[in-house]
Amino acid sequence: MAQSYPVQLAEFFDALQVTTASFELPVTQQVSRTAGGEVLTAELGASLWRGSVTLANRPFAEANRTLALIRRMALPGASFLVRPLLASRPSDAATAAAVQLNSGVDFAQGSNAWTSGTVVTDLPGQPPAGLTAALHGTERNLYDGDSRVAMANLADTVFRITGWAWNAANAFDLQVGINRENASGTAGATLSTIAIAGQPGWVFFDASVSAPPDATLWRPMIRSNGVNSEPGHDFHVANLRWSKSALALITPDARDISLSGLATGAALGPGDCLSFAYGSNPVRYALHQITDPAVAAGTGTTPVFEVVPPLRPGAAVGAQVALIDPVLKAVIEPGSVREGRAVRNKIEGISFGWIQTLR
Repeated sequence: MAQSYPVQLAEFFDALQVTTASFELPVTQQVSRTAGGEVLTAELGASLWRGSVTLANRPFAEANRTLALIRRMALPGASFLVRPLLASRPSDAATAAAVQLNSGVDFAQGSNAWTSGTVVTDLPGQPPAGLTAALHGTERNLYDGDSRVAMANLADTVFRITGWAWNAANAFDLQVGINRENASGTAGATLSTIAIAGQPGWVFFDASVSAPPDATLWRPMIRSNGVNSEPGHDFHVANLRWSKSALALITPDARDISLSGLATGAALGPGDCLSFAYGSNPVRYALHQITDPAVAAGTGTTPVFEVVPPLRPGAAVGAQVALIDPVLKAVIEPGSVREGRAVRNKIEGISFGWIQTLR
């Protein structure tokens, strides 16, 4: 089956059993020196993240499956998403929890705050290798939490929802979104369809929904879009994420930014990473590292803080920002693949280098 690019984390990078890794941001610059001893520097091109991974020793069959994936990724035109393994969430634990909005949405961590459904590890079909658990639902509506809760600045908030869905056994379209209550006391749902009824295979989804301007309470929800009494509700959802952080300000030199949509008091610190997508044909993936501490005010907006590298042309205010599992788009560096050697019944030393691509 033809592969679509970039390959998602669960399909490749998160499926690798990494033992050692590097993650670097080399500076591409020209250096010259004046007669008076002054050192002058000038940037020669975009600063691109790059790194390498070495994999754990694997039995022959497992190693060969991994090598097949690596060989596919080494082909011209192939690309995949990479995340910084040691900076995949904010360093402040309270902020990391708040950014996820609710621990119950993160099935990869094994939590289950949902009103119905069961977290399972025996996944149907052929799931991407990086998926280890999913929520199995057999009812029409699944809610995260027993009741709707308040959220500061909820009105008009745009929620980005990502994850994987298996809907092949479901008789109805599958939707994700928010169950909300408005100022008048009326309740309703704002939903986005992520998989059609009976859609084959595991499907990655990246959807957005907006809270109404008079919304006062909310909770995440999943809906199998049939009638409650009808049979046929049967679906799985994995690695589900709700987020609402966005670029609020970009300074003219593109070195400093501000974020909105954070919880009051959320703290970002030097070394934390963030990412967002921008542009079209192709969509580009920006990954930046924070250099200054910043704490969100009561409005959910941070003061201005610096990031490296500076933002590139095309980045725009309003872009949805990932603070959990930030990603960049990468290609395997030509000539860097080492396919290891056989030692007894295992293959050891499989490794490769990668470099960020803006195409």
